[in-house]
This record gives sequence, structure tokens and C-alpha cells, in this order.
Amino acid sequence: MNAPEHFESSPNVPAQTKSSGTPEQIETLRKLFVAALVALLILSGALNIFFLRQMIFTRKDLEVIRPQVNQLLSNYQASEDPQIKSFLSSLITFGRTHPDFIPILVKYKVVPDTTPRTASPAPAGPTLAPVKPAKK
Repeated sequence: MNAPEHFESSPNVPAQTKSSGTPEQIETLRKLFVAALVALLILSGALNIFFLRQMIFTRKDLEVIRPQVNQLLSNYQASEDPQIKSFLSSLITFGRTHPDFIPILVKYKVVPDTTPRTASPAPAGPTLAPVKPAKK
């Protein structure tokens, strides 16, 4: 398809820019695109190597720290966890005897443990029901 005659004879468009330089420009753009792809490939490879090294270092650090964490966890389960459970059960007992304290227990989501701990039945008593907080 040919361009209309008034565009071909326009004094503002030089005659040599109509078709000259286009294959060279396309070839230059293709080379730039390939160079960008190669640079992206090298960059992603370097980033993958960096992440691999970080993973190796992290695994080595984890091997060193794991015994310490296991020791801390066993100490917590042996001494602190029973004390916390005892304190929470005393709070629940206090909440059963003092109904004014129940909204505080509900606010901090302290609810009685429903799992049976012993073979004897649980003593009958008032249960903590969720209290809707007052609208402000």
C-alpha cells in the first residue's frame, strides 16, 4: 500500500529517511534486546547463587542453635508452663466467685480448660459465659 501523494511530496520529510536506516535500527534493537536478556540471565544466576549461600549459612546456624532452643523449651515445659497454668486456673476460680471479674477474663480470652485432667468428674459450678463488651 502506497502512501498518499501529498505525504510523499511534503517538504518537511526528507526523502532519504523514508526507508533508509530501518533494517539497521531493527538489528540494533535486536542486539540490545539480546544483551538485556543476557544481562538478566547473569543477574538472576548471581542472585540464585547468593540465595543458595544464604540458605547454607542459615542451615549451619540452625544446627548450632537447635540444641539451645530444645533446652529452653524443655525448661519452659518443666517449670514455667505449670506455673502459668496454675495462675490461669486461679484466675478462672476467682472469676467464678467474683462475677465482676468475668469481663476482664473475657477481654483477655482467659477461658477454662475444657479437657478433663483426671478421671474424676469436674466439680459443678458456674461457667464463664462470654460477656458482650459495652458499646462506647
